[in-house]
Amino acid sequence: MALEGFMKGNEAAAEAAIRAGCRSYYFYPLTPQSEIGEYLIHRMPEVGGTILQSESEVSGIYMVYGAASAGVRTMTSSSGCGISLMMEGMSYSVAAELPMVMIDVMRGGPGLGSMFPSQADYNQVVKGGGHGGYKVPVLGSSSVQELADNVYEAFDIADKYKTPVVVLIDGATGQMMGPVKFPEMKEPPEPPSWALTGCANRKKNVIITGYGPRVYEHSEHLFHKYETMTNELQRWEEIETEDAEIILVGFGLVGRICKTAVKKARASGMKVGLIRPITLWPFPDKAFENKINKSIQYLTVEMNGGLMFDDVKLAVDSRKDCHYFRSYAAQIPQVDEIVAKIEEIMTGRK
Repeated sequence: MALEGFMKGNEAAAEAAIRAGCRSYYFYPLTPQSEIGEYLIHRMPEVGGTILQSESEVSGIYMVYGAASAGVRTMTSSSGCGISLMMEGMSYSVAAELPMVMIDVMRGGPGLGSMFPSQADYNQVVKGGGHGGYKVPVLGSSSVQELADNVYEAFDIADKYKTPVVVLIDGATGQMMGPVKFPEMKEPPEPPSWALTGCANRKKNVIITGYGPRVYEHSEHLFHKYETMTNELQRWEEIETEDAEIILVGFGLVGRICKTAVKKARASGMKVGLIRPITLWPFPDKAFENKINKSIQYLTVEMNGGLMFDDVKLAVDSRKDCHYFRSYAAQIPQVDEIVAKIEEIMTGRK
């Protein structure tokens, strides 16, 4: 049955995972994502699942690795320095082609950082924070509803491509309350044929991460998979771009704020549009393809030091005027600040 409610983002993500058939969750509590574990402590036993607080994030990601090896829909979550500790296990999971879901509720700043909202993990997650040059799908969420939808679908993406998938949100979205309508409850799928489920009546399965002399062959296989995902997974939202002279680019909560900035700028007679990336990897280059030869300027708005800015410049082939508006931890961009930056760019253009 469908379920509707008014929930905190972290709790909505947890319920969406249950409804997607997740029956295995391993975690270590770390603000601002701890409510995911708190919610699932009560919810997971109701559906016959397994939940365990690990002694560290390092052990937690390898518990997920083990569950994924057995063909179970499995998930973990963390934030900031906790995600850093999981990156080795993420690289091994990519090498072993194990489907799993990770939720990163971003903290502000390097080191221990702070609990304040931020988009500071963009490079770490989108560019692959572990060793080996791997890539995994990364979904950005601008609202509680979209967060629930992304988590629900992330398990299907993980299974389809045999890959970890990251759902990336800032701390504000994890903590905010919002309306949400959940999809129908799925039954957990049967373990796939490659899973380690016992081999009494079949040839045994082997999951490996070290390929020795076959490393070139396996790397080529992975890169072909990356190309397939790049072609098939690009997603974005586009608003008022048909006649736009300036296009804002923002993801997550910032993309949501940019929608209001577009409305305010349009009300003042400025031709402004928005491209809001939903997949951060693969970055939605296709959204920019039919605009390459048009006289458009781009303003990237981020709640970090300008980490997505390079991806925007690559998407427009660095041939267009690209600008950025950046803020740091605890400084959520304000609509009036963004509109003022738009006016500054247009005045300079004239």
